[in-house]
Amino acid sequence: MRKVNYLFVLWISISLWTCTDNSNVTIPGQTQFFDLKSYFEQEYKRLDKVEKVIKKADIAGQVEEKTVSGIDFKTELALFVDSDINKVSWLDKYEVDSIHHNNQLSQLVYKAKDDQLKTNKLSIFFAEEKVRRIEIIRKTGSIAATLKQELIYEPAMGYSVKSIQHTSLSEPYVLALDVRFVQ
Repeated sequence: MRKVNYLFVLWISISLWTCTDNSNVTIPGQTQFFDLKSYFEQEYKRLDKVEKVIKKADIAGQVEEKTVSGIDFKTELALFVDSDINKVSWLDKYEVDSIHHNNQLSQLVYKAKDDQLKTNKLSIFFAEEKVRRIEIIRKTGSIAATLKQELIYEPAMGYSVKSIQHTSLSEPYVLALDVRFVQ
């Protein structure tokens, strides 16, 4: 179990380290796309009421589950916030598709036109004009390795992050984190 804890901490550290990109500036006060940063700023206030979560980590097939309290959601959800696509230089880099049901917006989907962008796809699902689910696909890579991350956030339930790392010399390495809010 101690090895799983070490790998879990290492995985989270690497995930947060690889997600930082400050080369493009967000448009202050304006958003062209769904504003993830503002959305999660509101969520942090709501999540302050969540006292405990159940975390399940699956690291290369080794699973560990525990109940945790005192969560810093700004740190926990940083990867989601970093997936925000409201950058000046990205205004023409995403295709936007919206789906309406009974004259209400039910889904927004943003797909990157450029494979070099980390946030490859951002989908927001709505129910009764509120966010029900956010799905994000992020991809980064180099000649030696690629990393694909699948992020899901459900305000009523919790969130999950799945990272799949491919290297040219080994099998894919899968890390998955599933967090459920305890009410």
